[in-house]
Amino acid sequence: MLLNRTTLTIVLVLSALLFSCTGNKLKLDDKNFEEEIELQQNLVFNFNKDLVPDSLINVWAEEPYITITPAVKGKFKWTSKDELIFSPDISFLPCTDYTAVLTDKIVKNAPEKYSLPEEITYAFHTPYLNLISAGLFWAKNDNNKNLTELRTELAFNAKVNPAELKRLLHVKINGKEESYVLNSSNTSDKIMIAIPETAASFDDKSLSISINAGLKCAESNYVSKEEIKYETSIPSKDKFQIVLIEALYEDDKGYINITTNQQVAEQNLEKLITIEPALDIKVETHESGFYVKGGFQSGNSYRININKQLQGIFGGTIKENYQQDVVFGAQEPNISFVNKK
Repeated sequence: MLLNRTTLTIVLVLSALLFSCTGNKLKLDDKNFEEEIELQQNLVFNFNKDLVPDSLINVWAEEPYITITPAVKGKFKWTSKDELIFSPDISFLPCTDYTAVLTDKIVKNAPEKYSLPEEITYAFHTPYLNLISAGLFWAKNDNNKNLTELRTELAFNAKVNPAELKRLLHVKINGKEESYVLNSSNTSDKIMIAIPETAASFDDKSLSISINAGLKCAESNYVSKEEIKYETSIPSKDKFQIVLIEALYEDDKGYINITTNQQVAEQNLEKLITIEPALDIKVETHESGFYVKGGFQSGNSYRININKQLQGIFGGTIKENYQQDVVFGAQEPNISFVNKK
């Protein structure tokens, strides 16, 4: 009987010690990110314990509860007793690897004494360098109007140096490598190239873009480790199309950008474009469409009407009248893909 009591006492003591160790162990129950995060997003950490009093909830602070490397300026806020948010002042850097390390400041205001979790370091990164899209449109060569060329705006998810890109970029049409001209000289996330149509027509053929490994992100130390590939089909020159209508801002002034699959022919465009509610507008062409400028107000919706007589430089028209509602958002402009009405 004595042995049983002794054994029971030991078991109870060990259980109490075990509960004491595990009961006061802080645990990260959840977080709102995995390996990849967006450039602009908050980091949210949910714990299994109440860690702060009511007085600290919903109060922004610069207290370094979590150390982020490379350093990111921002603030922390407890949205509840067990949930902590980090919000960057501007954004995270493009194409960058980060680590977040929990510090003991997380538990310093806790009502009980807690130790940090065994795992306190979390690795993540912003999206690595990639080619997002290659917008295509037909144009006449600026110096020789008899020369037709296919132009493509290469849109990356971060800025690159055009000279570095040219060293690594290959263009193929239906599997055949073609020469191209770099039309961009400034570091940007959008690089324009022109592919001369010197022999056989490019109409309705496939376009393949490949970029060898070694392309550097201009905004960080990241260098691409694998080949970047992008494939799309080339529109026919005799099918003039409106590709995209979007509301944009410049110096807080709203305007509408209309993107087409070829340059717009010289016409009296103001007679072909109307806006509802009615506005005095000015139309300016650009190499892949035209801008509509007027007194567009943030937060308002407008309907743009485009007459079917709108013509491309290769003679085609849009065949049918277009109508599209465009919303100028209060914070960010909304993009509207064209619909036939």
